[in-house]
Amino acid sequence: MEDIIIKTYDLCKTSLSIIIFMRQQEACYEIE
Repeated sequence: MEDIIIKTYDLCKTSLSIIIFMRQQEACYEIE
């Protein structure tokens, strides 16, 4: 599960995809 969160975080930082960011908002904020 940690790998998924890290990958999600990378997606949020690199592609800044609104859809991914909104759907995984908690994961992104959690690591920040």
